[in-house]
Amino acid sequence: MTRDPAAPAPEEPLAESAPLAWRLAEEQCRGCAWNHGLWQYLRLLGLVTSPSHQPGFYREALAGVDAPSPRVLVSGAADYAMLAVVLDAFRARKAQPRVTVIDLCETPLALSRWYAERFSARIETRAADIRDYEPQELFDAVCSDNFFGRFRHEERAAVVAKWKALLRPAGIAVTASRVRPGEGTAAVRFDAAQRQAFCDAVRRAADSRPDLEKQADAIAARAALYAEKHFTYPLAGVDELRELFTGAGFRIEQLDTAQAAAGNRQAASGPSVRGFQSYARLVARA
Repeated sequence: MTRDPAAPAPEEPLAESAPLAWRLAEEQCRGCAWNHGLWQYLRLLGLVTSPSHQPGFYREALAGVDAPSPRVLVSGAADYAMLAVVLDAFRARKAQPRVTVIDLCETPLALSRWYAERFSARIETRAADIRDYEPQELFDAVCSDNFFGRFRHEERAAVVAKWKALLRPAGIAVTASRVRPGEGTAAVRFDAAQRQAFCDAVRRAADSRPDLEKQADAIAARAALYAEKHFTYPLAGVDELRELFTGAGFRIEQLDTAQAAAGNRQAASGPSVRGFQSYARLVARA
């Protein structure tokens, strides 16, 4: 097991974007406001993981994209975090990527546009299922973080095959996903004890921030709903990723596991809670 190469995380204005995400979720989500409206607050409170916890991995992986103005697809987005990592990776090389962010929900897409405008980047967004997406031009790279947890075991091969179809010859796929060996294929949810511990942790963390004093009750209430509704489909480990990508015709350039995030200070646990988890990290070429 390796650790993430040392690299600073990209700048993310979470204190500003968290209330924006809350409002956007109320306006634009269709049954997922409990997730998208709370997610940035959970990140602000240090309770969940995101691509910003592995910036070195993504930066090094995207260094393998050799194009003057590369087209990059962000496949699935809870907010703008993956976009921020992509833009930061290319900014370090003084390159100007053409980024498309795709997700089923308009809320993370609106957040991505907000972030891009703030940092003077031009992006395209598309509300669609990745399996149905048909762009006019192929991509040099596709990136995701914890994306496979959204799909059942039997659905993942179609996702990887679609990524392959969306890439130019020799384009790369870059992804990291938490692994849960031995947990089977059924959805993983918070159990009763985890729900209570998570809600308590959110409350303590919110109460510790004077800037969240007025929102603490609403955040705690939304956290209870999140813990009730949230689930993920487990990824068994690197062998599952290897089979998926070689089966789709990719050539694997990197496949390892890493401990990418430190534990949270609130002693909470659960499907998406930040802790000392292992992540499978993959770079594969079409």
